Amino acid sequence: MMRGWRLALCLILAGTPLRAELTPVPLEMLLEAALTEAAGPGLPPGASLELMLPEGLPPEALRVISLREDLANGRFAAVIEPQRGAHLTLAGRFQAMVDVPVPLRSLAPGDMARAEDFTLRRLPLQALTATAVLGFEQIRGREVRRLLPEGRPVPAGSLREPRVIRRGDRLELLYTARGLRVTAAARALEDAALGATVRVQNLSSGKIVTGQALTDGRVEIDR
Repeated sequence: MMRGWRLALCLILAGTPLRAELTPVPLEMLLEAALTEAAGPGLPPGASLELMLPEGLPPEALRVISLREDLANGRFAAVIEPQRGAHLTLAGRFQAMVDVPVPLRSLAPGDMARAEDFTLRRLPLQALTATAVLGFEQIRGREVRRLLPEGRPVPAGSLREPRVIRRGDRLELLYTARGLRVTAAARALEDAALGATVRVQNLSSGKIVTGQALTDGRVEIDR
């Protein structure tokens, strides 16, 4: 039965002129398909629409003749062709729903964001901020920068690349000059992710220099 409805929707949305090929389709499914097509560029991948329709409408219709939608306000107006009778004008509301990852428990700054610490929660798109994380790929391997409350959407700015160097860490400073490499003890003056620039203080000379953060508590200075 669903295969027949999908075929009917393809014919209807394609604007087929063959009146005899039109097949009655559940009205809500017909409107959802038309709205999804109209609002497509404004919907994230995996989003679906929930419709709120007035009472007293026919359960099925043949096609959507015209449609006006406002994704930001969740309102639409449509003219449909019912199975019997004249064309019908109707107005309703809709909201886009998306599955977003939310923490299963509160995560503190410095915690590593692991996929097993999150679950998917279906929420209205209009209720999310523009920076809300929409997929696990934006979470895996990141470090928590600001507190993430349990069950709440994750702002992208609350995550960052993991720090390999922390302010105050004692580390090894590597100088490379004319093919020679010299090492010295230093202290980090700020946090840094792998490959980022970081200010450190040479413990022997007291001089402050800037280098590139490496793994295992090392910073490289090119000369």
